[in-house]
Amino acid sequence: PHFLFNTLGAVQQLAEQGAPRAAELTAHLIDFLRASMSDMRCEQVALATEFGLVDSYLRVMQIRMGDRLRYRVDLPETLAAAQVPSMLVLTLAENAIKHGIEPSLQGGEIAVTADDDDGTIRIRVRDSGVGMSDTPGAGTGLENVRHRLRLAYGEGACLLLSEAEPGLLAEIAIPCKEPQ
Repeated sequence: PHFLFNTLGAVQQLAEQGAPRAAELTAHLIDFLRASMSDMRCEQVALATEFGLVDSYLRVMQIRMGDRLRYRVDLPETLAAAQVPSMLVLTLAENAIKHGIEPSLQGGEIAVTADDDDGTIRIRVRDSGVGMSDTPGAGTGLENVRHRLRLAYGEGACLLLSEAEPGLLAEIAIPCKEPQ
């Protein structure tokens, strides 16, 4: 809800200023909402669908944050059809914005990538923001990701966090085989 209200506030502000980016922001928000509404009803989605949702989200955030956010999304065609739990990568991208880029005065970059590492799909969300907090919060989003990975893949999947100098790297490792 905060994302939606904040984005609608940004649209309103842009519209009041007569800025042409208001229409662009609205279009990206509609793309994001359309994709997320259908994805929420699915337990598993194609990795291409999940990366498309993340791209829509980051487009909205880029317009809202301006030059403070740069990003890239890179998914090899060979992994496009791989099935993953829905909204997993989006949660990591949201965390990268909220805890990495937004608190950084100069902003930063987010890279969302995937590759096949000898039978393991590695999905990485790396931000160049402020890095791991000295006073971490409850970590509800990350705990939900870990829980959903365990439900879908048992002990065959994991979420790892590491300092990226600068920033943070969140990496999901899942087996290429079908989920349990």
